[in-house]
Amino acid sequence: MDDPVMSFGELKVEGAQERIIPFECETLRPRLRKVWRILPDDNLTIFMHEKACRAMVLEAYDNPEVEIGGVMLGGYYTHKERPFVIVEDVVTAQHVLSSSHSLKFTHETWGAITRELANRKEKRRTVGWFHSHPKSAAFLSEDDQFIHHHFFNQPWQVAVVVSVRDSVLATFQWREDVLVGRCGYYLIEAAASEIVSR
Repeated sequence: MDDPVMSFGELKVEGAQERIIPFECETLRPRLRKVWRILPDDNLTIFMHEKACRAMVLEAYDNPEVEIGGVMLGGYYTHKERPFVIVEDVVTAQHVLSSSHSLKFTHETWGAITRELANRKEKRRTVGWFHSHPKSAAFLSEDDQFIHHHFFNQPWQVAVVVSVRDSVLATFQWREDVLVGRCGYYLIEAAASEIVSR
């Protein structure tokens, strides 16, 4: 039996909404934590809700023998022409083919993700994807880069790798059509998440 063909229809990618960047907001500024180095101001700035970050890390640590992954949901915004993305939530991928050194999303994986997103009340943008490396460092392998190039190729879509071995969460983003790694992010404390989501 042939594999069913997945059809997502015509993808509509809307531009960024104008919104105050979290570190310009007096209420949020004290509740942001800078993680790793942040790239120069002309790059995409990444903000991650603590809840989303915690979900990725816990899922990785709950599965220490195989890679896990999923998609990250949130929004893409600009503030005074400066682009930024906010990761608010995650959907863990089901029906994947995984081992300790690889993760492949199947047709069933994409179908389940599509159904999950359609059933959610809050409509959020897919701002990237995440996966774990249980026994290696946080980097994007050739297979990982293939996934990012083919499914998350918008300039505001980011990747996260959780290295269980090294206890590291690393972010990757596009910069002039090249994936740049370990670019840093701001963690939004749980208490401030409601403010940002408005």
